[in-house]
Amino acid sequence: AFNRLNHRHEEIEQQIARSSESFKRVRDPLKHQDVQRLLPQRAAMVDFVEYLAPGPERLSLERRFAAFVVRKGKEPDLLDLGVVDEIEEDIDTFRSLFSAQDLTEGKKVIALQAAARLRQSIWKPIEPHLEEIDTVVLVPDTVLGTLPFSALPGRNGDTYLLEDYRLVRIPFADALFQRTEPAADSTAGFLVVGDIDYDVLRKDAGSDKRLLAVASEQGRLQRSRGDADMQQWQSLPGFSDELRALQEIHQSAFGDSSSQRTLTGETATELGLLEFANLSGTLHIITHGFFASPDVQSVDRVSSPAEDAHRGNPLIRAWMPGLWSGLVKAGANHPPSDPEVLGDGILRAS
Repeated sequence: AFNRLNHRHEEIEQQIARSSESFKRVRDPLKHQDVQRLLPQRAAMVDFVEYLAPGPERLSLERRFAAFVVRKGKEPDLLDLGVVDEIEEDIDTFRSLFSAQDLTEGKKVIALQAAARLRQSIWKPIEPHLEEIDTVVLVPDTVLGTLPFSALPGRNGDTYLLEDYRLVRIPFADALFQRTEPAADSTAGFLVVGDIDYDVLRKDAGSDKRLLAVASEQGRLQRSRGDADMQQWQSLPGFSDELRALQEIHQSAFGDSSSQRTLTGETATELGLLEFANLSGTLHIITHGFFASPDVQSVDRVSSPAEDAHRGNPLIRAWMPGLWSGLVKAGANHPPSDPEVLGDGILRAS
C-alpha cells in the first residue's frame, strides 16, 4: 500500500511539473547556465553564501563568506571573502552611521573606516571579475542582507558604489525568473499605500479584522525590548501630490483608472497591504522602515549574547533577518500590550 501511494505521489508531481513551470523550477536545481541565460547584457550576478570551514584551532570551525560571480559567456568564479565575524562587526559599525542619534565626528570617522574595510574585504575581490559590467545583481546571505551595498565607497575616495554600478538586490537566484514572467494583465491592479495613521489605536479581534494582522510572538518580544515601542513615527508630507502624479503616470501608461486602489489612514495596515498586494501588478508604498535593535542576533537570541551564550549549540543559528526589518503601518505608535489583539503595526519580511 505504501509503495502504491508513493508511486501515485510521484505521478502527481510529474503531472504538476509538466503543467507548471514554477513547480518544475522548485524541483530542479538552478544551474549557472540558467542564470547566464536570464542575465541582461553587461550584467553579472554575485551570489553570496555563508559556510562553515575548519578554524585556526584544532577541531574548530569558523563561519566564512564566499561569493559566486556569474556572467554571460564565462565560467563562474568562486571567491573566498573571509571570516564572517569580522565582516559582521564592520557592518554593524558602518550601519551606525545611519542610525546613531548622537553621531559625533569621531564616530563618523570610525564608521567610514569600517566602510573602507568592507570594500576591501567584500568588494575588492569581486571587482576584477566585473570588467565591462554595468549592472550587478546581488544575492546576499545572512548578515550581508543588512549591508547597504550602494553606500559602500566607490572606486574613487569621494564616490559611492552606486555611482560605479547599477545595483539590483534579489532574495535568491531563482528570483531572476520573475523578471521574464510579468503578470498576464499588467493593469490588473495598482496599489498605493501612504498617508498612514501611525497613531491609530488597534482594535480588538472582533471589531474589524481588516485592521488586524498576525504578528509573531518573536516580533512582539523584539519590540518589547525597546526597538520600536520607544520610537514614534511621524506622518510623511506630500502624499496627496505624489499620489496624484502616480495616478497620472499609471493612467498614461495603461489607460485604466478603475484598477487603482489606495490604502490610507487606519486602513493602511499589515493585513490590508497583504490582502490587496496579491491583486496588484504595481505597488507604491510611502512609509518609514523598521529596523530591530542590533543586539537581536537571531530568532533564538532575543537577550544579549552574554546572557544566553550557554544555550544550545553555538554552531546552530536560527537566522531570520526578515524579522529584524519591515514596513511601518497603521497603529505602529501604539502596539497593543494585550496578546489577544493581533498586529503591532510592523509588516516584517518573514
